Amino acid sequence: MITGKTYLFNLPVNVDAGKTSAYLAEGNILDSDFKGIKLSTFGPDQGNKSTLYSLGYGKVDDTQNTFYLEAHHTTNNDIDYLAGLYHWNNYGTPTSIYTLGTDYYVGNYTLGAMYLKASEQDKSNSSDGYVLTAKYGYNRSWIPGTYEIDTHYYDMAGTTYINHTMSGLGSYMNGFKGYSAGWYYTLTKNILLGIEYYDLKDKTSLDNVKTWWGQVSYSF
Repeated sequence: MITGKTYLFNLPVNVDAGKTSAYLAEGNILDSDFKGIKLSTFGPDQGNKSTLYSLGYGKVDDTQNTFYLEAHHTTNNDIDYLAGLYHWNNYGTPTSIYTLGTDYYVGNYTLGAMYLKASEQDKSNSSDGYVLTAKYGYNRSWIPGTYEIDTHYYDMAGTTYINHTMSGLGSYMNGFKGYSAGWYYTLTKNILLGIEYYDLKDKTSLDNVKTWWGQVSYSF
């Protein structure tokens, strides 16, 4: 991967090119390897970092052409906003996804909501979805003793995501709805413990899938 900075139309731009990764719509659309080019900028005024604009074009799974455009805005009132447009080949069916989301921070809590709309319907004749999030705590992998508890509720058409960030099996379903809960704790510096649980239903087959996921990770 090649990284660097350049100017495009007098805008200072960060560039990543080659084999990298993409984390789109807080992972609700994509959290995967990405081979291509990614650009990001805070706009012409680099002293104002309230809005980050991101654009990318490349391939997911080495075959699926993908384009995205995101804007992430942070205010001084403990609230963030996200808007995005994503387009991908979808294994022969070109599909666009539109997203609006917000996160609200109060004390040690984070409350989030995201709405997603796809240009194509899935096999259950659905083309939209939403994700509701509640978190307590702020886990930091470099600070021992910090922890975080996360809960999510999902109701997503199969066309509103490419490769979901979850450790559950939602990405393998034809649309899904259900919930997840997770707990994360930094045991010692850079060593993280995590436990996740998923209870999901396939929106097309109506099959229920429950998943437990445990992890011990070391970062450096």
